[in-house]
Amino acid sequence: MAEQTKTNQFHDSEDGDIFDLYNACDGQLQNGLLDIRQLDEFSDAERAELNMTRLRETWIHTASGCSQCEEIVQILNSARGMLSDKKEPFAEPVYDLSTTHAFVN
Repeated sequence: MAEQTKTNQFHDSEDGDIFDLYNACDGQLQNGLLDIRQLDEFSDAERAELNMTRLRETWIHTASGCSQCEEIVQILNSARGMLSDKKEPFAEPVYDLSTTHAFVN
């Protein structure tokens, strides 16, 4: 139970977790792991906003072979892929206005 609590900090934490790392790396993978090199692309101002130390700790945890992190990344990438396959919202009319009758008093 203590080990589960210890690893949960990487899966659901206000201090930074796998979701934050995924977003910071833009979901990019390198050798099956989130591409940690993406963190080097942030400006100094962006680095100040992000907890880079925590993100790197999370990456180390993920690289240790955490199956829960792997599953989360797979789910997020699948969701991203499904969203990118869809058309832009409202790209097509929701209603066919040509058949709508206007009410005139």
